[in-house]
Amino acid sequence: MTDASIRAGVYRYKDASEGLMTAVDKAKRALRYLNNNRAVVCQVYNQEVKQEFERRGYVLENFQKALDEGWIRPYFQLESRSLTGRICGAEALARWVDPKYGVLGPGFFIEVLEEAHLVHKLDLAIIRQVCVMLARRREEQQPLVPISVNLSRVDFQVCNIYAEIEKIRRYFNLPASLLKIEILESTVTSKPQELRQAIANFHASGYEVWMDDFGSGYSNFNNLDEYDFDLLKIDMVFLRDFGSRSKAKTLISIVVDMAKKLGLHTLCEGVETQEQADFLREIGCERQQGYLFSKPISEEEFLVKLAAGKLEDPASNSYYDKVSQVNVLFDPMIDRGSQQTVGIKLPICILEKGEDAFVRFSFMNESYRQTLRDVGYKVDGWEAEANQEYPFKQVILELMGESRQKPGPVSRIYDFRGKQYLLEVRYLAHDQKSQRDAFVYTFEGLAK
Repeated sequence: MTDASIRAGVYRYKDASEGLMTAVDKAKRALRYLNNNRAVVCQVYNQEVKQEFERRGYVLENFQKALDEGWIRPYFQLESRSLTGRICGAEALARWVDPKYGVLGPGFFIEVLEEAHLVHKLDLAIIRQVCVMLARRREEQQPLVPISVNLSRVDFQVCNIYAEIEKIRRYFNLPASLLKIEILESTVTSKPQELRQAIANFHASGYEVWMDDFGSGYSNFNNLDEYDFDLLKIDMVFLRDFGSRSKAKTLISIVVDMAKKLGLHTLCEGVETQEQADFLREIGCERQQGYLFSKPISEEEFLVKLAAGKLEDPASNSYYDKVSQVNVLFDPMIDRGSQQTVGIKLPICILEKGEDAFVRFSFMNESYRQTLRDVGYKVDGWEAEANQEYPFKQVILELMGESRQKPGPVSRIYDFRGKQYLLEVRYLAHDQKSQRDAFVYTFEGLAK
């Protein structure tokens, strides 16, 4: 029986001219190469181990130079609003653009810097560069898009990371709402008290704090209760083999439903196909990120995409956050904390109305679309039809007006083509910039 607590690094000492201490050091490197991999108890020093330690040495020897020379810089990956398809944010990801090795991903240097307790310098350098970019766009009177930035668990151990970020933000006089703080789920196990205090400090200053990579490992659901996160970032593992895993859709739906009942916003990573994007929109996942929208790109490419793409007005971010948080997986007329089966078949719509009387159908779930088909309407033409349909249009406008005046839903029984329906409308949010109001609307057939 093997004792898993005994682990060994081995170096085959063949050349007598090589110093004994050098050989011992190589055996130690082989042992260190195992790291936390408990499935392997013995590692021989080989070319792979040699290259790994050469990489580590290169990172540590050149890290400060890379900072000073600007080799380390943010690359940006777009985030899309499911409801509108517009760019609503981006994530800043560290890249090391090395004159010798080219563009190096985080796998080349992050772990090394964490072990050396230097990663806070990297994270703060990325945040400073993000703030420089945002301040420059503000000066040029260009639209500002919120950027999420990543923090390592080590950041909370070696410095007051909140104070350091605040110092940078205040120097550039940027609103905290433009920086979203991403914290890996694994971070919560390292220094829980310090993390709780840091999250409280961030919130007090107006930042949002997101839990990153939810579901990537052994997710502890207690973390969602014990830590005050604003958004749950669903790991791309849920979308892996999306078309062939029969339970994938159910699992993602359960996570989105749970998050919304806890009052958390949602973003899913790793979106690569339109089928995935359509599904996430259908279940009400608020934001999406992945290669379908963009790979991580340089600042220059990012700014070109912002100029050419459909960018959400930053003044409307809060409005869309409120609208998108409607839980379309259960009856939206019931408080979010109520318990109900996932996968509601109730027809659900999100309606928007500006200063004119035109009602825009921003979202229709599949149950609503199927009901339209059953009664003979074309889904694509329904918005135009609904705005001409009298007295249906009048009833909807009256319900909208009533719901603005009172909390909770308002309802009306409506006779439509010989069948009675219970129509319910609940007010969601007002967008000051565009003078729009948003409502969630459901209907249900009544038995005679």
